[in-house]
Amino acid sequence: MTKLPFQIKDISLSEFGRKEIDIAENEMPGLISVRKKYGPLKILKGSRIAGCIHMTVQTAVLIETLIELGAQVQWSSSNHLSTQDHAAAAIASKGIAVYAWKGQTKEEFDWCIEQTLYFQDGEPINMIIDEGSDLTSLVIEKHPKILNQLKGITQGSYNGINYLTKLYREKRLKVPTININDSITKSKFDNFYGCGESLVDGIKSATNIIIAGKVITIAGYGNVGKGCAKQLSKLGARILITEIDPINALQASMDGHQVLTMDDAAPISNIFITTTGCPNIISSDHFKLMKNDSILCNLGHLNTEIDINWLNNNSIKKDSIKFDLVDRYTLIKNNNNNNNNNNNNNNNNNNNNNNNNNNNNNNNNNNNNNNNNSNKDYSDNSNKNNNNNDNDDKSYNLIVLSKGNAININGNGGHPSFIMSISFCNHVFSQISLCVENYVLKYSPGIHILQKSFDEEIARLHLNHVGAKLTVLTPVQCNYLAIDKNGTYKPSFYRY
Repeated sequence: MTKLPFQIKDISLSEFGRKEIDIAENEMPGLISVRKKYGPLKILKGSRIAGCIHMTVQTAVLIETLIELGAQVQWSSSNHLSTQDHAAAAIASKGIAVYAWKGQTKEEFDWCIEQTLYFQDGEPINMIIDEGSDLTSLVIEKHPKILNQLKGITQGSYNGINYLTKLYREKRLKVPTININDSITKSKFDNFYGCGESLVDGIKSATNIIIAGKVITIAGYGNVGKGCAKQLSKLGARILITEIDPINALQASMDGHQVLTMDDAAPISNIFITTTGCPNIISSDHFKLMKNDSILCNLGHLNTEIDINWLNNNSIKKDSIKFDLVDRYTLIKNNNNNNNNNNNNNNNNNNNNNNNNNNNNNNNNNNNNNNNNSNKDYSDNSNKNNNNNDNDDKSYNLIVLSKGNAININGNGGHPSFIMSISFCNHVFSQISLCVENYVLKYSPGIHILQKSFDEEIARLHLNHVGAKLTVLTPVQCNYLAIDKNGTYKPSFYRY
């Protein structure tokens, strides 16, 4: 069967896509500088790259940068809802093999990734750029011929690195891999600033809800959680944090946030955000404690952090309010435990109050009623205060954004272009590291971090765009610090 040159939703969107790409390029100074420096050298000539990253306008700039550096490139999206169809059309119109469209089925999603393994001439890929493990796992598990020719992998997500780490421990990772996710210029910018801003955009575009005054629970206080907490706090939200790591928990506390378990946070929060990369962070036990119309969203790579399957199987009604973006589930309350607790409280209060006078009895009865109400789940109180026409005292609603997928990329345009320039420069320099003879000998099979000199160069390429000017060390200062005036400036273990 002849391989299709591309598969997208609508090629007529290409002109619109090209206009947006042109605008994005102005906000992506790092990638444009890389083109100017390495483009004439065709430094990636001979690289046959398969990429699996969200097919957005910013990704289009990355793809065209790789091609300008001499690489052959084919592309699929790392999420079935994240493709910007006009960006895919613009890339396809230039003869680049892209297989992506918004709203793919699982079968279509897998098919698109398969199409990127071999080029039109029948030659297999020899490099991978991945966000998650879909492309990487496909090659490693099912395509040994391609694996044997693979020069390297650059991996941009926590989930993907977690998968590769397991392979390495099992002695099954035979290819050099560069961990983009934990490089300084990825984790301290994309994960922190990018996620914080794009999360707010995603929630706002989906719900038009005000953030000020809301109680928001963030699961995880890594770089992503920290960035989200910072942006939401600026908008007037009160932040609760759930954490497994005592160091992150202490950081959250010192930053002024309350650290609780999800059981504690569920009844008192309005919005829930998962940022962990771990499944079942919010489960059925937590759903049952939540307020009416609580909003749940995810910022991790996969849609398993919130137990969407349980909601689909146990809700009495599901309203899709915005296509693939907002779903409202109606659930039945379970008040058995609350009723038992309230009965016990009533009995105790009645026994204690037998000897009081009538006036006190009346007062105590009123207090008992208040106590009973306060002993109920916060979800009960919220449901009574916030009932909708289709919501009675026996039911309540939960709102899930983007079907549990990453709300920032599926609900809006994803990270700002400037942030993606920094992140994508990590991929480009990592590809150079793995392919160019001057660097490739440094990388044995296993998982590596991008070398410090590239990290500093990536940051340097973006300084002029934000009006920053570096101080230059004097010879005396260089001698005292025992460093070169051109870097590198910090040891590899420095935390920033």
